[in-house]
Amino acid sequence: MKKNQKNEQNKDMYVNQNLLNIISPSGISFYNNYADIGEGVGKIFCISRYPSELDYGWLSDIVNLPGAAATVEYRYSPEDIMIAQFNRRISELKSARETERKESEIQRYEHQIEDLKNLINRISVKREPVGFFNGLLHIQDANEELLAKRIRNINSRVRIHECDMQFLKFKQRQALESMSPWGIPNAMVYNVGERNMPMSTFVGGFPMAAAGLNDKDGYVIGEARNRMVVMWNMWLRGKDRTNSNVYIQGIPGTGKSTLIKFFQLLEYAINDTTQITWDAEREFIDMARHPWLNADVIDCASGNRGRVNPLQIRYTPHVTEEDLNPGESIVDYTLDDSLGFSDMALHIQNLRIPTTNKSCPSKSFSICLPSSATLAFICSSVSIVFVILNIFILLKKHMILLYI
Repeated sequence: MKKNQKNEQNKDMYVNQNLLNIISPSGISFYNNYADIGEGVGKIFCISRYPSELDYGWLSDIVNLPGAAATVEYRYSPEDIMIAQFNRRISELKSARETERKESEIQRYEHQIEDLKNLINRISVKREPVGFFNGLLHIQDANEELLAKRIRNINSRVRIHECDMQFLKFKQRQALESMSPWGIPNAMVYNVGERNMPMSTFVGGFPMAAAGLNDKDGYVIGEARNRMVVMWNMWLRGKDRTNSNVYIQGIPGTGKSTLIKFFQLLEYAINDTTQITWDAEREFIDMARHPWLNADVIDCASGNRGRVNPLQIRYTPHVTEEDLNPGESIVDYTLDDSLGFSDMALHIQNLRIPTTNKSCPSKSFSICLPSSATLAFICSSVSIVFVILNIFILLKKHMILLYI
């Protein structure tokens, strides 16, 4: 019995095949122009040029390129060696500037001299640590034709950040060893593309940041800014995600309602999630009446199929003397010598119906009563924008559209 339970647990276990191929590949081969791991083919490049001015997070976009494994190396260097190299380089640039007659070249030399002066100020005056940075990219695909296409795509995306890639010809083996967990940095590799860089520039690039969102059992909702696929599961819990509340913001005409409809259709098609939508602008009626959905459309204000007032307080029957059994007292059913909780308090408690769906342990419905300060702020606002309120209730195979 225990063995069968263990086998069932193994079937439900998620296996990352890409990570498994890296840890224990079926084979490793390298040539002058290729470095293959597993069943695919690959080539290793180094980042050979960097822009003079970098923004925060510049490195996270490069190391998270799809279809490429990235390795970054940073070697600390004593400041006196770096300052001596900068001084020597400034002298060379000044000599070249004096003999140059083209204005474009003169401005380029002056720009390089100014950058080196700023580096000397950060290292010598501000005492900022500095070292050598080197970045390697192992681009892989199923065959050589797809690999060439992927290399062109990645090269264009690297150039967006004003960087260049250089192919490490005749050094694929050394580069593969440098990138592998069992290898160490090789001087033949990092001497090709390394560049001196302050510690703050390297750390500010956030090389450890993982872009995109990949939820288990989620569905694709689009791409991030860096073209990483976003798979979202709104019922997922863990770490900083404690609820399923979603806030959509944008100026009119940018597609907020279209995005909400997209979420609703995916939730209904994939998870059989029942949805109750309050549609003040009557934007969801056509979708709700589609034959594939066949949802219930209820006019809350003037419809002949019924009216819904979620703020209406129902009368709650109270215990009287006639309802008591022998030996009981009315005091047992009252609170502080009163009739108990008010009708409003009991009505709000009745709205909080617990759900049996394990993926959504929270309440299936809740009501928000604004404070007096919030009401005063709303009343004093010049314009009030009413946003469609979507309430997802986990019942089975049903959609309800309410509008006023």
